[in-house]
Amino acid sequence: ELEGFGNMPHLEFLNVSFNLLTGVGALRDSTQLKAFDVSFNQIQRLNADEFPESLRFLVTQGNPLKGMRLGSWKAFFRRTPLLLNHDTLPVSQSLENIIQPQHARNTFVHTYTLPAHPTDALRNSCTHNHRPQRHAPANTPRLVP
Repeated sequence: ELEGFGNMPHLEFLNVSFNLLTGVGALRDSTQLKAFDVSFNQIQRLNADEFPESLRFLVTQGNPLKGMRLGSWKAFFRRTPLLLNHDTLPVSQSLENIIQPQHARNTFVHTYTLPAHPTDALRNSCTHNHRPQRHAPANTPRLVP
């Protein structure tokens, strides 16, 4: 279980993904927490009472959330009124995917990571899904990854 972050009133972003956590613990006193990534752990249930109302972005994908049924998710979203995105989707779409899990399996979810260096972001944005023209003019600059 996650410990030691409950009394950090100025904490705004927390990423504890890929840590084998089984629970979140109390983050309620982290009143400025806006984004929380707890993806790819071993969490089976979320309790909205453990989260601050300031939470806007929550990533839980990759957790075996077996204890979270539709009613549990609805209650969770009611208790986190400022939450905008869950697993990179707007909350309303997240609920739709919970209601229709077969649709969720066929949905492409775009995930992103922050680059290690700002020039990496520029290079990635310039080369993402870009294929140089076969017969580009000789003076056309090309970005080489």
